[in-house]
Amino acid sequence: MGYEENNPQDIETEEVFNLLRPIFSDIKKSEIKFFYHGTYNTFFVKDEYIFRFPDKALYNKKGYKLITREVEFLDTIRKLISIQIPQPLIVSEDESSPFVGYKKIPGISLSRVFSKTKDNEKEKIGKEIASFLTKLHSKEIFNVVRDKFHKDEDLSTMQYRKKWQEYRMKMEKLVYPQLRVKERKWHNSLFDNFLEKKNNFVFLPTVTHGDFDTSNILVNPENYEITGIIDFEDASIGDPAYDLGFIDEGKLFFNAVFENYEGFKDSAIKERIKFYYCRAGSIYIITGIEFGYPQMIEYGQKLIKQRMKVFQN
Repeated sequence: MGYEENNPQDIETEEVFNLLRPIFSDIKKSEIKFFYHGTYNTFFVKDEYIFRFPDKALYNKKGYKLITREVEFLDTIRKLISIQIPQPLIVSEDESSPFVGYKKIPGISLSRVFSKTKDNEKEKIGKEIASFLTKLHSKEIFNVVRDKFHKDEDLSTMQYRKKWQEYRMKMEKLVYPQLRVKERKWHNSLFDNFLEKKNNFVFLPTVTHGDFDTSNILVNPENYEITGIIDFEDASIGDPAYDLGFIDEGKLFFNAVFENYEGFKDSAIKERIKFYYCRAGSIYIITGIEFGYPQMIEYGQKLIKQRMKVFQN
C-alpha cells in the first residue's frame, strides 16, 4: 500500500455529512464511508456515489480551481475515449468548501488485486492499458486539450527541459537536507543523466494522465477487465513516458503495456520512464515540507531508498 492508501482523512465525517445533507435529505452518517486520502479525501456515499474533498491544504480557492479544471477536462475528453471515466454530477459552488461528486464506476483499484492476477491476466490488462494510453496520447486529443487549456503556452520540449532544471534547483534546496550523502549523489547522477542528454527531449508532447498507476485503474475483480480510469487532477500536456512507468508490477506487465502501446516511442523513452520512476520520492518530500506533513516526508525518504535498490546508478 502507498502513502495515500494509509493516509487518514483530514476532513471530519461530520463536516462531510453537513455538506451533503442539502443534496441528500435522507442521508445518514453511516452511509458516508472514508476510503482514500491523496490530493482529495475520498468517500463512498450511499454505496452509490464517490465524493471527493480536497486535502486541508487545498480546501480553499486553490482546491476549487483544481476541481473545476478537472471537471472541465473530463468533459472535454469523455467522448474521445472508450473507457469509462468519472462524470461529475455535483460540484460545490462554494469556493471555501469545495467538493465534487459522481456516480461510482463499478470495479476496484487494480492495486488491490494485482498480486492475485496470473500471467495471462497481466498480459490482458497490459494490452487494455496500452490501448487506453494510445488513445489518450493521440494527436486528436492533444489538439483538443491544447486549444482549450494551453493555447498560449510554450509546449516545446525545451521549455519542458527548463521546468525540470527549475525543479532540480528546488529539489536541491528542499529535498537534499533530508537525505544522506549517498542519496544526494544518486539524485545528482539521476538528474545529470536526464538533463544533459539531448535525446531525452526529442519526444512528441501528448496529453498525460499525470498520476497513472494501478491505484487509478479500476477492474472487475472477477475477470480483471478494466471498468474505468479515475483521478485526472494532474492531467496536462507533457512527456508520454510519464504514464508508462509500471516498473513495480514486474517485467511481464511492463512489457505488456509498453510493447502494445502504439504512441510514438523515441529512442530515449525507456530512460525517461526510469527517471520519472526514480525521482518520485522527491515529490513526497517537497509536498510534505511545503504543507507541513512530516509523515509524507518520511514516506518520500523511504521511497527513495526503495528505488535506489531497483536502479543503482
